[in-house]
Amino acid sequence: MSNKRTIYNSIYYFHILKAGGTSINFAFIRFFFNKKYKEAYAKISSSVLNRIVSPKKKVVIGWNRFSINHFNFSYAWSHQPYKNLNLKSSTFKFVIFRDPSERIISYYKEFLQNKKHPAFKKFKNKNIKGIIEFINLLPKSIICNQLYIFSKKFNLDEAKKNLNNLNLILFQKDLKKNKYSDFKKFLNISKLKFKHERKSKISLNLNKKEKEQIRKKVKLDKKFYDYALSLSRKHKDILRTKIKIIF
Repeated sequence: MSNKRTIYNSIYYFHILKAGGTSINFAFIRFFFNKKYKEAYAKISSSVLNRIVSPKKKVVIGWNRFSINHFNFSYAWSHQPYKNLNLKSSTFKFVIFRDPSERIISYYKEFLQNKKHPAFKKFKNKNIKGIIEFINLLPKSIICNQLYIFSKKFNLDEAKKNLNNLNLILFQKDLKKNKYSDFKKFLNISKLKFKHERKSKISLNLNKKEKEQIRKKVKLDKKFYDYALSLSRKHKDILRTKIKIIF
C-alpha cells in the first residue's frame, strides 16, 4: 500500500466491472459539471479521446488508455489492467472491490436488462438459458475481472504486488453501509454527491446448485478478493486520515 504523499493533483479509479463504479464516476462528473453531468458523461462516451474539459478547465477522462497515459487529468477511470497504465505519483489511485459471486450475478442481470449494450454484442444471436450458460460463455477476464485488473496473467503474486501500490482499497459493501460518508470526508471533497446509478430491476432466484457453480467459477477471483479483504483494516484506518486534492 502506497500512501507516501498526502497532496495529490488528480484521482484515478481502477473501475472493476459491476462494483458500483458508475455511481462513483457520476459523483465526480457531477462535482465538475453540476447539473449538466449527464450531458458531460455522454460527451465523454462519444468523443474519440473520451475526454472532456469542464468550465473551470478540469479534465475528466473515461476508459481511454491513450488519453489517460498522455494527458493530464483531474479525474479518470477505466477498466484497463494496471500494467497498461502509466500513472504519476501525484495521482491518487483507488479501487472498489465486490464479492466475486455477487459481482458476476450483477453482470448477468445487466445482460438481461440491457442486451443491446456493446459489451454483450457477441451474445446477440444466442439463445442463452440461464446464468450458468451465460457465465460459461464469458472470458476469464470478465469472470475474474478483479484479479485481471491487477494481473493480466491472472498471477496472484503479481496482482498482490500491484494492489499494494494503490493509495486506497474500498469495498462496495462498506460504501453502501455508510453511504460514502467516510470516503467524502477522507477526500475532503464535501460537495461529492453519490447516487445509486443503474440499479438493476431484475430479481433472480438462484438454486443451491447454481450458487455453488458460480462459486467454483469465481474461485480464483475470490482468492484475490480475500487478500484485498485482509488489507481492509489498514485501509479503514487510512480513511480516518485526510488527504489534500489540488485539482
